[in-house]
Amino acid sequence: ELLGRVRVDLRQQDTVTRLDNIDLQLRGLGVTGNADWQQDMGRSSFAGQLSGADIGKVLKAWGYTPTLSSNRFAVDVDMNWPGQPQQAVLTSLDGELALSLRNGQIYEVDSGARALRVFGLLNFNSIGRRLRLDFSDLFGKGLSYDHLRGKLRFEHGLVYSVEPFVLKGISSELDLAGQVDLA
Repeated sequence: ELLGRVRVDLRQQDTVTRLDNIDLQLRGLGVTGNADWQQDMGRSSFAGQLSGADIGKVLKAWGYTPTLSSNRFAVDVDMNWPGQPQQAVLTSLDGELALSLRNGQIYEVDSGARALRVFGLLNFNSIGRRLRLDFSDLFGKGLSYDHLRGKLRFEHGLVYSVEPFVLKGISSELDLAGQVDLA
């Protein structure tokens, strides 16, 4: 199966294996950055960015349900975890993750989103979109957004919002902050 393009500089220095200048294009997902595996300390790390166009298509290509879509997305990652690089598990991650998505929809939301669509029709901020005869935010399935961003901190199985997740659309602006115990 054709997965995509892979380019990386691999070097071994004493007990550290480094992957520098990572440049991957795999099933619609772009990955750039650097990674380390410190065998003597038993830790791995990755600092870089995951990016692409429609996150829904990327999720589907990797076998996940596409619960949201985007025109483009970027996820900045600075994480480390115990063990080898392939042993990364959500509950053992330490570090930060910043997410930014543009122009898409969140699918499988409850019917409360329909009321927000009606207000979007009357919203003066949407006049430019209406003049272009663009009503996709009103008739699409789910909750449309122009921008979705947030920043999370992972610490030993707990996830905290460093910056709240902010969803901005024509008919809504939602902020979400808090913490989650992944265990």
